[in-house]
Amino acid sequence: MTANIVNFKGGNLPAALNSLNTGIANAMVETSGGGGEAYMRLDRGGLFLYGQDNTEVQEGSLWAVNVFSVEHGFISWGEGAVLGEVMVPLAQPLPAVDSLPETGEKWDKQFTLGMKCLSGDDTGVEVIYKGTSVGYKKMFNKLMQAVQGQLAAGEEDVIPLVTLEVDFYRHKQYGKIYTPQMVIQKFVAPDTEDPDVSDVEVEEEPAKKSTRKTRSRA
Repeated sequence: MTANIVNFKGGNLPAALNSLNTGIANAMVETSGGGGEAYMRLDRGGLFLYGQDNTEVQEGSLWAVNVFSVEHGFISWGEGAVLGEVMVPLAQPLPAVDSLPETGEKWDKQFTLGMKCLSGDDTGVEVIYKGTSVGYKKMFNKLMQAVQGQLAAGEEDVIPLVTLEVDFYRHKQYGKIYTPQMVIQKFVAPDTEDPDVSDVEVEEEPAKKSTRKTRSRA
């Protein structure tokens, strides 16, 4: 005699499977971590770093921003640890704050960008760049406005190729606060396999003390 692993009654298996698929998709979104890509961040010293080894991003390197991977949502932090994170694609409505689970800490609005390096030592590296700060949001809005401009003009080239830079302001209590900047060098089409970056000329900034880890290349 055989027994079903799941006791299913009512003959609505297709609907149940569809519901299960939706539930899994939602769960994956809520725990979204970018599919294995390294995380990028701007440290307090004004350096862009990525990965668990805190590898410094090479100055002047060119990065493609996948605007189709953009997400928005909320994150809750507690003593340096993520207590909760709910992210959805930008095309979907932002989750209601009162629908978020209780974590004991506040929920901050967050945006994420998927990026891939196209030049320099980091060529081929893919990262997820998340942020909740005012500086990050200003950078994000400026980038999205530029993409909207391309769309409004009927352009198919909507993938921005950017260089990463920093600005700063003085805070009375915390001193020098660095903010991220993305300088758009050009736009390319989403289906561009090998973008031509020969026409991109990036002005080199004065050399500064670097903590970049030395890596050998085959």
